[in-house]
Amino acid sequence: MKRIPAVFTAILFLFASSIFSYAAAETVDLTILHINDFHGNLLPKPGKEGKPATGGMAYLAKMVTEEREKNPDGTLLLSAGEAKATRALLGRLRLELGQPAGHDELAFLWVVDFPVFEMTAEGGLAPAHHPFTSPQDVREMEAHPEQARARAYDLVLNGTELGSGSVRIHDPAVQRRVFSVLGISDEEAERRFGWFLRALRFGTPPHAGFAVGIDRLLAVLLDEPNIREVIPFPKTQTGVDPMTESPTPVADEQLRELGIDLRLATRAAMEGEGEAPPG
Repeated sequence: MKRIPAVFTAILFLFASSIFSYAAAETVDLTILHINDFHGNLLPKPGKEGKPATGGMAYLAKMVTEEREKNPDGTLLLSAGEAKATRALLGRLRLELGQPAGHDELAFLWVVDFPVFEMTAEGGLAPAHHPFTSPQDVREMEAHPEQARARAYDLVLNGTELGSGSVRIHDPAVQRRVFSVLGISDEEAERRFGWFLRALRFGTPPHAGFAVGIDRLLAVLLDEPNIREVIPFPKTQTGVDPMTESPTPVADEQLRELGIDLRLATRAAMEGEGEAPPG
């Protein structure tokens, strides 16, 4: 069964009159239906024994009607397209619409149930966080890896992510099963992560990690939209540190020790004969 064509993202705005009230509204009552999640029911099906056909646009109209009856004063968005791109765009829309005018009130939020894996452009699987994040259910991960949930969490304050973390895998057998889902053989795992896997075999206790960005927290508390204003010695947008005037040129002896060579254009720029090309 074919999915709806992924024409990047198409968003249809229903009940458009309410969309303009977002800026002034204290709360936004928003419902989103991702059409691809219902693609099987959106394909017309012939009726049986003289009954009318089902599915198709009639099914979509039924869904819209039901949502409107649940919340006649709310706003409904329909999205269609490749799921990852669509959800990313809708996420930015949600952040824009939900951004508070100020930070007089502090609303903390834990975000949980992150996926263990995400789909790559080639159709394979890749770690959504990192390959050492503990899954909530190992058997579910092996049976339905695209639906598996990780023991990971984010802390959000007034729409700003303060920090993130996860429970790590401490059992070598579980780690091997995660690698297997990712298509990483025992030989490749030993070659790439041997030092880590050997440490697990010594009996690593259950452990987790989490860190809060103090600069992000200060930006919210001070109602400062530009995070660089709360960092003592911020770098420029090109990565230059004005206080230490770094980065500075590296001696040829150090480059040779590391087996690194510089392109001629880069050397010329370092000597003041021009600007280094990007990349």
